[in-house]
Amino acid sequence: MKMAYVKQGDHMRPIKILYIISSLRRCGPTTVLLNIMNSLDRKLFEVRVMTLSPEGSDSLASTVQDAGFKIYFGNCDRLRGLYSVRRHILAVIDQFQPDITHSHGVRPDIINAFVNNKTVTFSTIHNSLNGVYKLKYGKLTGEMMDILQLAAIKRIRYPVACAKTLAEELKSNYGINTAIVSNGIDLSVFNGTSTKTKKELLIELNLPDASLVFVTSGALTAWKDPFLIMNAFTASAIGKKAVLVICGDGPLREACQKQVAGNPRIYFTGNVCNIKSYLMAADYFISASKIEGLPNAVLEAMACYLPVILSDIPAHREILAYDYRAGILFDQAHSENLIRTLDNLDFITSDTGLYARKVIKNHFSKEIMTGKYAALYEMACSQSDRERGLWPKA
Repeated sequence: MKMAYVKQGDHMRPIKILYIISSLRRCGPTTVLLNIMNSLDRKLFEVRVMTLSPEGSDSLASTVQDAGFKIYFGNCDRLRGLYSVRRHILAVIDQFQPDITHSHGVRPDIINAFVNNKTVTFSTIHNSLNGVYKLKYGKLTGEMMDILQLAAIKRIRYPVACAKTLAEELKSNYGINTAIVSNGIDLSVFNGTSTKTKKELLIELNLPDASLVFVTSGALTAWKDPFLIMNAFTASAIGKKAVLVICGDGPLREACQKQVAGNPRIYFTGNVCNIKSYLMAADYFISASKIEGLPNAVLEAMACYLPVILSDIPAHREILAYDYRAGILFDQAHSENLIRTLDNLDFITSDTGLYARKVIKNHFSKEIMTGKYAALYEMACSQSDRERGLWPKA
């Protein structure tokens, strides 16, 4: 990569980037952002973060600060007007004077696109604009969010899709060209090794010493469809001797626990900060998501040598396309399809986990992801490229 500096007077200085995110709660986009920030060369890039909303109990703000990054905290909840947010971002831009503002999420995209006209704008699109928000917020609110984010993305100078399938959707449905930078995870954390045996981990996590352990992780929401996993596991033959561990929290948790109350083989952990321990204690990872951008949970599981059992959706196909020996896809239209998959795990060999790890190492590391972003940042700050309006086509 060329030297990522910009000229200021007679001197060259690092490219200054301000990341905009609603909050630093523990979730996929925050993890992606933290991986980018930690991997950028600090001699070439000066990075800071601006949030819009107050932090909750599951915030990673202290992790960001401990890594040496300044945060401009916002205090604007979702019900407050644009005026407060406008004052916040303009004050931060005037103080920091970034070259690039890079937004992650609906509200940050709207602010970046419509309030800020002083910087080169980037956005990473993490979700499809064709379903997630309707499932999360209801039809009317979800459609309005889709419309607002689409309008914002069209005004962002450099939109980036986190997956090839997402870029194809944006191009074919909305005529938007994006760069493609796949999510990348920290392989030094999700290294697939532990100083403890599986039995020791199960004891530490208060789980039974079962012959087989299935794990799923993520928000308990309609689009993750935890009911499908629970129903199939309960109805399967393997569910009579294995254990299912559900890591995560969300609006469906109470209903999920009520449905399987009395089943001693299904465990709910809530949100956890030691997901690696659960992955290392497991034998298989399951996701029944109806829609995804590019799921970090799947990437983390595969990095820990876990064979994956995944719903047949574009994001999952994109991951396994690099090596279908790393897992299996099932049609989530009916629970019987997952039941049959659970009871016929013949696709698993002693090398399946190795194939899974190799896919992540070769295609989804944070170093690969950050290298692509760094190149895009430098290109965007190049005056000649900016004048020509060049941008990679999906």
